[in-house]
Amino acid sequence: MQRLSVQDYTSMPWKNGGGVTREIAKLSDNLGLIWRLSLADVTQEGPFSTFPKLSRILTITQGAGMRLIDTYTNKVLLASLHTPTAFSGDQPITSELIDGNIQDFNVIYDQTKTTANVRIIDGPKHTYIESSEGQIRAIYSLFGTFKINQHTLIQYDTAVFNSTDRVQMTCEYGSKALLVTFTPRP
Repeated sequence: MQRLSVQDYTSMPWKNGGGVTREIAKLSDNLGLIWRLSLADVTQEGPFSTFPKLSRILTITQGAGMRLIDTYTNKVLLASLHTPTAFSGDQPITSELIDGNIQDFNVIYDQTKTTANVRIIDGPKHTYIESSEGQIRAIYSLFGTFKINQHTLIQYDTAVFNSTDRVQMTCEYGSKALLVTFTPRP
């Protein structure tokens, strides 16, 4: 298991130059990206970077949310606080902030190589997290304290572990995290 804190995240400009993202973790192979986890502060409305042939799951971690508008179809997705919102990286998306700045947690992945799932964990909880063969999981602490085996996650920390790790998780009332699961495709 790997424990990552804010100091471990790598800041980089958005692909479209409109802001900065903090890359938490990623996995690539010789053909390119398999998956990436990142955080972004969105302080202005505008176009999203496109990620051709990749899929995205965006979860608002702070702020009221935003509308994601597909500029080809005018279809609108509402991205609200602590609700994972999935869409294609190919979609030409522009955003409208609902009530001021937001922060979002992004999962970008190649769906030909892996599936991805994001769910909310609310405390109190004491459980073992079992993984199937080849799965990789990540827990991102939104707030509260999480005990992952012998490691403690505080707000904004991430734990990344694979299917060979037996993971015991404990959190107190009021704690909240995102659990991301990547399952490789055959």
